[in-house]
Amino acid sequence: MSRLELRFLGTPEIWREQQQLKFPTRKSLALVVYLAVAGGWHSRETLMALLWPESSPQRSRASLRNALARLRHALSEAEDHLLVEGELLAFDLTTAVILDVHRLAVAAQAQESIPLQEAVELYRGDFLEGFTLPDALAFDEWASVQREYWHRQMSEILARLAQLQTDQGQVKKGLDTVRRWTAHDPLNEVAHRRLMELYARLGDKTAALQAYERCRAILVAELGLEPSPETHVLAERIRSAKNEGKRMKDEDRRYPSSLTHLPFVGRSIKHLQLVTAFHAAKQEQAQVVIIEGEAGIGKTRLATEFLSWATGQGADVLRGRAFEAGGRLPYQPLIETLRRRVEQENAPEDLLSDVWLAELSRLLPELRDRYPDLPLPTADENEARSHLLEAVARLGQTLAERQGPVVIFIDDLHWADVASLDLLHYCGHAWAEAGLPVLLLLVRRREATAADSALDEWLANLGRDISSHQLALGSLTLDDTRQLARSLLGREDAAGLSVAHRFGAWLFAQTGGQPFFVTETIKELVNRGVLQARLRQAGPWKIDLAALETWLAARSSLTPMGVRQLITARLNRLKPAAAALLTAAAVLGRDCSYTRLGQVADLDEVTGLSGLDELLKAHLLIETDNADRPYTIAHDKIREVVYDGAGAARRRLFHRRALEVLEKAAAAHPEPGRRAAELAYHALGAHLTEPAFRYSQAAGDEALRLFAIHDAITHYEQARSLITNHHLPTSNFHLQLGRAYELAGELKQAEGVYQELLQQAQTANQVELTCTALNRLATVAVHAYDFPTAVGYLQQALRLAEEYNHKPGRAEAEWNLAQLYHHRFDFKQSLIRSRRTLELARELGDEALAAGSVNSLAYAQMLLGQVSVGEATMIEARDRYARLGNKALEADCLTAIAAAQIWQGRIQDGIETARAAEAICAAIDNPWGHIYSRVWLATGLLDRGEYEAALAVAQAGQNQARLYNLPPMGIFIALVLGRIYRTLGQVVAAYETHQAAFALNEQVKSDVHVAFISAELCADCVLAGNWAEATTHARQALAYRKYDVLPLVISARWLETEALLRGGEVELARTDVRRWGKLVGSIPRLRVGHLRSLAILAGWEGDAERAIDHLQAAFTLAEQIGLPGEEWQILAKRGELYKASGDEEKRRQALAQATKIIQVLATKIDDENLKHSFCRNWMDEIRVQSGRVKLPRV
Repeated sequence: MSRLELRFLGTPEIWREQQQLKFPTRKSLALVVYLAVAGGWHSRETLMALLWPESSPQRSRASLRNALARLRHALSEAEDHLLVEGELLAFDLTTAVILDVHRLAVAAQAQESIPLQEAVELYRGDFLEGFTLPDALAFDEWASVQREYWHRQMSEILARLAQLQTDQGQVKKGLDTVRRWTAHDPLNEVAHRRLMELYARLGDKTAALQAYERCRAILVAELGLEPSPETHVLAERIRSAKNEGKRMKDEDRRYPSSLTHLPFVGRSIKHLQLVTAFHAAKQEQAQVVIIEGEAGIGKTRLATEFLSWATGQGADVLRGRAFEAGGRLPYQPLIETLRRRVEQENAPEDLLSDVWLAELSRLLPELRDRYPDLPLPTADENEARSHLLEAVARLGQTLAERQGPVVIFIDDLHWADVASLDLLHYCGHAWAEAGLPVLLLLVRRREATAADSALDEWLANLGRDISSHQLALGSLTLDDTRQLARSLLGREDAAGLSVAHRFGAWLFAQTGGQPFFVTETIKELVNRGVLQARLRQAGPWKIDLAALETWLAARSSLTPMGVRQLITARLNRLKPAAAALLTAAAVLGRDCSYTRLGQVADLDEVTGLSGLDELLKAHLLIETDNADRPYTIAHDKIREVVYDGAGAARRRLFHRRALEVLEKAAAAHPEPGRRAAELAYHALGAHLTEPAFRYSQAAGDEALRLFAIHDAITHYEQARSLITNHHLPTSNFHLQLGRAYELAGELKQAEGVYQELLQQAQTANQVELTCTALNRLATVAVHAYDFPTAVGYLQQALRLAEEYNHKPGRAEAEWNLAQLYHHRFDFKQSLIRSRRTLELARELGDEALAAGSVNSLAYAQMLLGQVSVGEATMIEARDRYARLGNKALEADCLTAIAAAQIWQGRIQDGIETARAAEAICAAIDNPWGHIYSRVWLATGLLDRGEYEAALAVAQAGQNQARLYNLPPMGIFIALVLGRIYRTLGQVVAAYETHQAAFALNEQVKSDVHVAFISAELCADCVLAGNWAEATTHARQALAYRKYDVLPLVISARWLETEALLRGGEVELARTDVRRWGKLVGSIPRLRVGHLRSLAILAGWEGDAERAIDHLQAAFTLAEQIGLPGEEWQILAKRGELYKASGDEEKRRQALAQATKIIQVLATKIDDENLKHSFCRNWMDEIRVQSGRVKLPRV
């Protein structure tokens, strides 16, 4: 098979073995393009509709046959790539084919500059540039969608490449890339701002401002918009700058050389504070900033990142560092700083006059070698010191006046000698007095100077003479650590994000976010082979995902040897009493009082106090703000090393003492939840099985009560591991553990627990417990969409309950049947079963079952079309669950209420209610409920026109569904996410998202979901101009649709109607609209879509007046509800109808109003790429050009 190269980015070309192929007709070439790019198999009917839409079926088939014959001839030796199987055609891309769009797609995922640069070179122009088929509108519309998609991909590639080049110090290369970016995407303000920034960074203010003017001219001409405030502010900042920036060389940029140089995360606020101080200094207000923190907290790293930024801003950066070794040599940190800076000068004599250069030679004697004729410095000892200080101050003044802001950085200030401190103070005072643009950046270790009052006093005095700021650094947060993990992994796909999320959480749990410990931990993981790091082509490290996945599965713990050795060296210096107290603190594992430490260490008060003083002085114990428990170990890693070093026998003894002491305290002052977990920990450490099981179960119960689900599972499983034949747990233990697994969405584990319970109940011939176990198993099967298995369990439970006249068992079985019918979308039966269950629950006085019955009843009412009645019932259910303290189901009720509010047109109420549900689910770690709430929150935000917020919510829900592997929720969030993409004009992304929902439904196997997904795919295909496929999806949606149940998503049903009409399914369309109208006629939000369908039907039947009336009714209702996205589309459609009726004035009014709405919606989008996509796909299509209007498809 001959090798083919398909080049569709630019003018379409096909090459075979270095020879360009010629095609006799444009449609032959179009056929290759479509088959290759669309991929997969396509029916002849689809291709005929695509390329010969106006021809009769017979002529279309003949044209396709002729095109295939010409195509085989043109391909010649490569004709084997064309695959034909009966009515299906495809293009073989698996062997000896290079397709440029596929290569671009692969390159677009890269994070290195080389493949991105290759992608840029690959892009010759827009997709099928200059290639059209005037008589095949569907093909042109498909090509237009592809053109926009690949155009956007190229923009993202150029943006990422420019950022990489700039970050690596290749500013000029970055500038060239950004120039190409602005040429490629002239309406993208982000690109224009980047161009302005790079010109300014290179010191070319004129070019930067010219770039701003070009940006403004383009936006005004093309969109009628002024640049955004952000762009305007940047231009003003460049215009007001007093000095040209220093040009940054490639070698000025630092590159990471090992995993010790981790990605910079978690310091954005502190970095911003440094930037603020820098700008203040530029305004001729000398500044000093002191970065403080414990050893290893990241002080130097923050300073280094800032200095790199400052260099890019044109600052003259001088770096120095003090050292502990060497007896604090006089002026040591400043000598090296000044020496490096003076050596950069070709003519140092231009910096200072000979008199002051001579004084400076005291610190830099090499100056005399360079200038032998320098006069001798002053010999008067009374003046010599002041002359030296003045010489340095004058040198700083010259630098500041000559080329802009000067930044002087001194690291490890706590080791600096007094002379250096005096010199810094003198210079700082002089520079402040002179109003010079100087920033002193000082780094100080807080621990090393806790007792050093001299340095504290020096800093206080300095602050009186120069504007001073202190930045205290703490540990990284959990989110920071997860961000670091994502940066290390270098993967943005779902698998990479999931592993990064868990690795970041593990890393934070191990280190508390202490950067030094994070670094040492990662180094140790590399040393052990857990992290297999490979240096990328462009600098940063990339971690082997598979190796890390294996490690995380084991959930191992370790302390890096470097940290252990550091801590052990400190511990070896402790006296016995201090060591015993520290061991007691390590065993207790939390903040504690001195009395408790002494009891566990078994020390008398006097001896213990001596040890306490020693630990506080060594900073191994620190004092907290908790008056009752004022002492804690300074860091968990210290605790771990102390604990491991105590030895097994001593640890067991200390744990037994702790258990005895805490049991007495618990008896005197009960704290059930906290005490149980703490007592279980010590019982386990003391190897006491019975109390360990008892306290672990109690701890799990308390955690479950508070909906700390994963904590509860941990405690329960801990207890489960202690079960022996001599100690069987109560039935409540299995019920609680199984419920915890259900709430966590871990259904297989829940099933296993309930099977254990069932076996135990049947062995003991316990009817009530057997019914309970069967009902629980049925519940799990329902949630897993295994309905046949659920029916089997429930039938067993009902038979057993009726046989023994066990009313609670009957009630639970009826309840579960109500749930089963709910999940099968048989809400009439669910309504009946819910009412039966409610009656039984009232007879039994079972409040929890009554709450569940009311919840189920409310769902049935709402989904059968009784929305206002269902909302009231659901509010009752919410109140019942709130009284019971059941947060998970309270949130479920709130989400259902939000859906009812949105259906009834109370969009803002729905948004607020969904947010309340989301907050509860986040607090109790309930992923199922969290995604469910996000479905309706995103829906409400989309309706309100808050597209960017809706997108963020839906994407977060999608990520959560993937992380927790919840296909049902994954389907619903995908349906909403696809709608948002479609609204933003990203039709390809919408289509792909909805196709992914179909893949998820392979696991769920729900016919109702098929109807939902098919309806969305139909809408996607309509907007893409693929009417044949749209009709296919519409037919499928109707085949599975239920007309007695409201859909759980809001879809564009009018697009289905149009697709059916265009596909010849006129009667099917009429029947669908009529049956749908019966269900939604009184539901405002859904009635808007129904009125639009009626308008489509009326227009198809030639009754333009009736169509306009329906659209007017839809617009009035949409306006009342507040649906701007619906409003402008309705207006645009009315404009189209007015045009057909010849009413040009009303047409213009409608389109002008639609344009205004679109512009308002665009102003709500902050992200430039999203705004650009939205405007490009909607506003650009509707704007007036020379009195002519082009309408969007609606």
